[in-house]
Amino acid sequence: MDWLIGHLVGDYLLQNDWMAYNKKQKTWRGELACNLHCLIWTLSVLCFTGWWDWPHALLVYGTHYLLDRTGLVNWYVKKINLGPPLPWLYIVTDNVLHLLVLYLVDKYV
Repeated sequence: MDWLIGHLVGDYLLQNDWMAYNKKQKTWRGELACNLHCLIWTLSVLCFTGWWDWPHALLVYGTHYLLDRTGLVNWYVKKINLGPPLPWLYIVTDNVLHLLVLYLVDKYV
C-alpha cells in the first residue's frame, strides 16, 4: 500500500502544470519536464516504500519514464476504445499501468 501513496503523492501533489503539459512534447523542454517529473515521482515512491537501492530506483524511474514519455497509453486506449475518445479513460489507463508496475516491483523485486 505504501507504493500507492507514493504514486499518488508523486503524480498528483508534486507534479505541477508545467511538467504535466510539457512531459510528452518532443522538445528539450519536454525531455526536461519528463525527467524532472520522473525523478520527483521516483523519490516520492522511494520515500514511502523504503526501496533505497539502485535496482528498485532504476526500475521505478525507467518504467515511469516509458509510460509518460512514449505513446503506450494512447496506443492501448485506441485499441480498446471503439467509440469517440474518452478523456477520463486515458487518465485511468495511465494510473492503472503505473500501479501495476509498482505492484509487480513490490511483489517480485
